[in-house]
Amino acid sequence: MLHQILEGRPRKQRRPVSLPTRHSLRFPLLMVLIVPFLLEIIVVVGLTGYLSFLNGQRSVNKIARQFIRAVSTRTHEQLDDFLQAPPQIGRMVTDAVELEMLNLENLQDVGLYLWKLQQHYPAIDSIGLMNVDGESVGVQQIANQPVIEVLQETDSRQFHSYKTDGSGNFVRDILTQANDEELATNTWYANAIQTGKPAWSVIEAQSQDGDGRISFSQPIYDPHRKLLGVLSIQNNLSGIRHLLSQINPLSNGRIFIIERSGLLVVSSSERPSYRVIDGNIQRLRASKSDDRLIAETARYLVSEFGGLSDIRTEQQLHFDIEDDCQFVQVTPYADSFGLDWLFVVVVPQSSFMAEIRHNNRTTVLLCTGALLGAIALGWFTTQWIARPILRLNRASRNLAIDKWDYPVEENTPIAELEVLVRSFNQMAEYLQESFDQVKIALQESEEKFTKFFHASPDPMGITTLDGRFLEVNNSFLKLFGYAREEVIGRRQAEVKIWANPVARSAYIQLLQANKQVLHQEQTFRTKTGEQVTTLFSSEILEIQGQPCVISIAKDISDRKRLELALQHSEAQLKNVLNSASASVTSARIFPNADWQYEYWSDGCEAIFGYTSQEFMADKNLWCSRIPPEDLARVWMANPENFKNRQTFAGKYRFRHKDNSLRWISGHVTSRWDEASGCWIVTAVDVDITEYKQAEEALRQSEECFRGAFATSAVGMNIAALDGRFLQVNPAFCRMLGYSESEILGMKFDQVTHPDDARLDWAYTEQLLSGEIPYYHLKKRYLHKDGHILWALISVSLVRDSHQPPLYFVAHVQDITGRKQTTFEA
Repeated sequence: MLHQILEGRPRKQRRPVSLPTRHSLRFPLLMVLIVPFLLEIIVVVGLTGYLSFLNGQRSVNKIARQFIRAVSTRTHEQLDDFLQAPPQIGRMVTDAVELEMLNLENLQDVGLYLWKLQQHYPAIDSIGLMNVDGESVGVQQIANQPVIEVLQETDSRQFHSYKTDGSGNFVRDILTQANDEELATNTWYANAIQTGKPAWSVIEAQSQDGDGRISFSQPIYDPHRKLLGVLSIQNNLSGIRHLLSQINPLSNGRIFIIERSGLLVVSSSERPSYRVIDGNIQRLRASKSDDRLIAETARYLVSEFGGLSDIRTEQQLHFDIEDDCQFVQVTPYADSFGLDWLFVVVVPQSSFMAEIRHNNRTTVLLCTGALLGAIALGWFTTQWIARPILRLNRASRNLAIDKWDYPVEENTPIAELEVLVRSFNQMAEYLQESFDQVKIALQESEEKFTKFFHASPDPMGITTLDGRFLEVNNSFLKLFGYAREEVIGRRQAEVKIWANPVARSAYIQLLQANKQVLHQEQTFRTKTGEQVTTLFSSEILEIQGQPCVISIAKDISDRKRLELALQHSEAQLKNVLNSASASVTSARIFPNADWQYEYWSDGCEAIFGYTSQEFMADKNLWCSRIPPEDLARVWMANPENFKNRQTFAGKYRFRHKDNSLRWISGHVTSRWDEASGCWIVTAVDVDITEYKQAEEALRQSEECFRGAFATSAVGMNIAALDGRFLQVNPAFCRMLGYSESEILGMKFDQVTHPDDARLDWAYTEQLLSGEIPYYHLKKRYLHKDGHILWALISVSLVRDSHQPPLYFVAHVQDITGRKQTTFEA
């Protein structure tokens, strides 16, 4: 910036250096000065050249290592920025679905949402989503035009390609036939379903001359862990190549990324990362790259470490290629979604030595010239050299204290000194011009800082070391609610923006000790008394000779409230689990049938009699209390259960801590965790002992009823509300002469004498209305052979627990013989 300012300003015309004037008197001091002067010059020149060469070598090594470290750091930062976008998009889409802000059944709305996301992440090549019905939607750039493609599950299986305008509105719909074979090969969809978690795909080769493509897959579930679809975000590795090319400032240096397997991901070289073999595009191993520097470096790393998988920390190395030392830095790069790369920076020493060698040659030539000049100057050194030197010394001291009293008198009998004096006068003139330009540049820099200071969206302030405010920006006044005159010139203790004076004292002590404090969470108070949480940074700097503190705050109050809300929500969930009348257990089940507990809710004590601490202390306690005949049915007995299904339930018995045998109903869900190689199992157990006891009592009651019903000598039947027989016993069948199969399905009025049927129905209506609880009646039945028999019947109505009627139960006693005896008498 200073160079541009100097170049942009007009300069004064330099006065030409005139030739020295001749004088009659010359007194050479050859014998007095030349011999010691030459010896001194020879020693100094030789030692200077030797030390210059050694220092050059050390400087090159130091600069090269600093250079590759700086390039590695920048490469790591750029990779983070480039590869963090897909996981961020995945989290945003998942959150939108969980919050019911996005319906995956409305593909056009989903496409518009993905289109808006791509506008915020222009480095993303495409974003696609496929639901479980085979329908998909995607957004990509075609000929620099945003296009949304929608494939719906219709008979025609057609893509709807919508071109969009700048606001995402659909402009034109182009129908194309879907390629079912291509859709069937969506490995990212199958892999995402199989793993059940977000992950990067393997790198896919696109073309021999192009770069590969890597996809980030995100499975999307509803709140019940039901799969809704899979989101895929695709990045072209050409973007990384472009970043590496921009980061690499040396034409003969290389930055490349490789996988642990040795396959080349991408590099800053123009050579392709792929090769056509037998008509197929295949990825290259870095050791077989067409770029010699990349290939030699990869082979060296494999031979040095015995394999790339053993490189787990940052390494700085060097090796030789044809007597040219190569400086190498290898840095691991991994994330939680499956990436495990190494990026390598390699720089030849010759990139730095060319200038050093040129400087060495120049130094030798200059030293030789200085030696020859010393011989020449020795002949003309005289006593008059002192006077002009003293004048120059006085003038230079004046320049040091900002007294511009040049020009120095140029009249001297020594031609070289005359030139030196004139050069000094020109130098002083140029120094004054430069000083003026530096002052202008400093003023412009201060103006820029002032503009940045006041335009910053974050609150900023400048204070003295004792806390007196010198300046604050508008964002500071807006956040804390003060007017400028209420702050400027007052101390922090007077303004009282610190919510906790003790925290302020500790912060000041830390700042005075370290001169800088970055991103420390602090709480402040506004003028209205509202508390705000910020990330607070301060640094002690010198401004116009006065030490000051420059501070900047980042308001994170909203984020802090969200964190507290999340903690409250987690506490509520824990309270719910602990207060539930059920035992909730989480465990890890390994393929070798071993397991380890991760959580037991406090409800386990009410179910099993043991506390959660007792179960966590002894993992075999729970199994030891299950009867051996029931152990095979429990969820941890056989890991093969988890391979076939993820959710199952079962009932088993458990020996309670009080030695009573309890019936337990367990409901188990599981999922496979690829990272830890085990099943994550969650079990919910409830005590169903009372239910089982009631069930057993009901079974015994039903058995007693069936025994009494079947063996009774009195006729019994159960009839529906419309009078149809539902169940009859053998005594009733024998009484009427019908078989069981014949009488079932008949109504009771079909076997009742017509004169008695109306009365029978009248009683049943009273039973149904609740007027009477039961009734007794003497009536006549019609035997199958047609003769009439008399019977005494007792009928009651059975209702359920909510009182609606279910069926009639009748006891029928044959009294035909008694009636005949009465008639005869």
